[in-house]
Amino acid sequence: MRAWRALLLLAIASAILLAGCEASGERPPQERIVKLLTAKKMEGRLAGTAGNEEAVQAIGEEFARIGLEKYSGDDYRVLFPYQAAERKEISLKVTMKDGSVKELVYGKHFRERVIRMDLDAAAELMMGEDSIDSLTAGTAFVAASEEELDRAQRRSTRFILARTDMFKPYPARRNLNVPVVDINDDTYGFLKKKQEEIESISLRMKYEDKEEAKAASVIGKISGTSASGPDHHVLVLSAPLDSLGSDAGKVYEGASRAAAVSVLAGLAESLKALSEERPFYSDIIFCAFNGRENGLQGSQELVNSIYDPHVHISAVNLDAMGVKGSKLNLLADNTRNRLVTSLADELKQGGFNAETRNSFDGDHASFGYYSLPAVSFGLEEPNGVRTVRDRAEDLDYGELSRISGIILDFVQKQDEEAKLEHNHAEAYPFGREKSMYEYQDVKQQLVQREMAKLAFKQYELFENKEQDIRELVSNPYQNMEKEEFQNRYPGYSLPQSVGGYSLRSVIAILDEKAFGAGNVDELEPNRIYTSDKTFEKKDINELSLSYEGKNGSVLFLSVLNGEGSSFLQDSGMIPSREVMRNGLEFTIYDRAGTAYSVLYPFNSGGKDYKATLVAYVMTDTGMSPKWELDDAETAALLKGIDWKGLA
Repeated sequence: MRAWRALLLLAIASAILLAGCEASGERPPQERIVKLLTAKKMEGRLAGTAGNEEAVQAIGEEFARIGLEKYSGDDYRVLFPYQAAERKEISLKVTMKDGSVKELVYGKHFRERVIRMDLDAAAELMMGEDSIDSLTAGTAFVAASEEELDRAQRRSTRFILARTDMFKPYPARRNLNVPVVDINDDTYGFLKKKQEEIESISLRMKYEDKEEAKAASVIGKISGTSASGPDHHVLVLSAPLDSLGSDAGKVYEGASRAAAVSVLAGLAESLKALSEERPFYSDIIFCAFNGRENGLQGSQELVNSIYDPHVHISAVNLDAMGVKGSKLNLLADNTRNRLVTSLADELKQGGFNAETRNSFDGDHASFGYYSLPAVSFGLEEPNGVRTVRDRAEDLDYGELSRISGIILDFVQKQDEEAKLEHNHAEAYPFGREKSMYEYQDVKQQLVQREMAKLAFKQYELFENKEQDIRELVSNPYQNMEKEEFQNRYPGYSLPQSVGGYSLRSVIAILDEKAFGAGNVDELEPNRIYTSDKTFEKKDINELSLSYEGKNGSVLFLSVLNGEGSSFLQDSGMIPSREVMRNGLEFTIYDRAGTAYSVLYPFNSGGKDYKATLVAYVMTDTGMSPKWELDDAETAALLKGIDWKGLA
């Protein structure tokens, strides 16, 4: 069996390489790459620096030595626009009730957890698990644990001080909804001891965007035999190339990430050798992503360029690994995906009992944004990743070799399954990964893609015989500024603000019947038609209002007439709970244990409507849905909205 031959080949090759290295005094390949990437001249490999560019060049040369195909053009370097922020000012001050002020020292007492937050605020200090439910926009909370931090982030507190024994910067391109600052044990002890004597605590942070530059990921490829179109399979293997650079004289080696790159290079070499013996069915793309520490910029750039609903794309990302005494975790936005569960089983058989957990912190999240199966290797918290403790001397190269062997076997099994699916398509009508529900999602993606080609008031009979699609599609979305909407449809009275969010724009979604398409059978397939009708309020099927909040947060309020159904109700796949509070009945929907949306049915003028509210906040990986109000606060917000004006 090919998988066993691969493991034997890997074992023999490793033995030969190790023996040769011992005889010549050279380091084994993984250690050689780690030493190269963590060398002093690399200066921590922060994207946009000379050290990072040298690392890019080195991995490009490694891919060339292995003989990978170039992914794009005549270079392994794939450039993308790179954005970063520069700290201009930061201070944390404690004002005592006697009027004295204690200024804490940056880098010694505290450090921001996410680099890219502008804030200038003074707040009342609160501590203890029992105080979390009482947090308001005028308070600052001191979290003694990650559990307290997680709970506090769901509240509307002004900022959070998180106790930690190691400072971990998490650079991001945009602001977070609730700024988090790490404090050391001494600072935590001081605040706890002096809490009754403290009047307020103030945090000031100011950053400026650096001029947009170019950074490069390093990407190579082994082409498979799968045809283009619905049978095309692509597996992405990746690792983050960049680290955090240097700060205050300290260099962030990022050894656990360098180790991941070394495993990626080793896999590329082994898989390239196997492909010459017999080609793979799937394309295998090898990516040393840049910009991971500034919002996953490199992986986002790749996924945006390769995504195609016709193509089977999956990804295994090696985020951090190989640290002595650290336990492996598997990170995914959907831990029940078959890719994740299969990999967990392979690791268990290989002696690694890796825990799977939901997380958006890793390059897998860029693939998850498009609902593509993806998983990252990470390390169980607490760990030294993103700290100066993440050093090459603490790596276990024997463990790295064992992990590499397991992944090598796993990749080949995935490829064999993809080929089996192709050869026995009748037995797998919806694909090995897809349920009927997921298969319908693929169809819907094709329909939505066709809709995106249409301008407002246009429609067509979309026909795709390969996917058995014959459907009338249109663009019923009339996007307007709020003033234009009120002029066009004066019968509405729109709430100008909701819960601290200000109205920004309106989308009127029209009933398709209003387009006057007539008999569908009389339409020519895939020809675009334009409606000449003038629309009125009665033609609107749904209103979608966009509200803007603080720190880049957004609230979407959608009102659907009683003849339709909410997408949340349609799915039947999203966990929910019914709530009765203050005379109102509504439904809270959750994803991965985090509330993110509210469904509220109401009646106006004898007609039923359904309102959906979805809130988005900024995280270090971009926009994420998160409903931060508790049930009582949600009921109060719903009571404060003039629903008659939206009916």
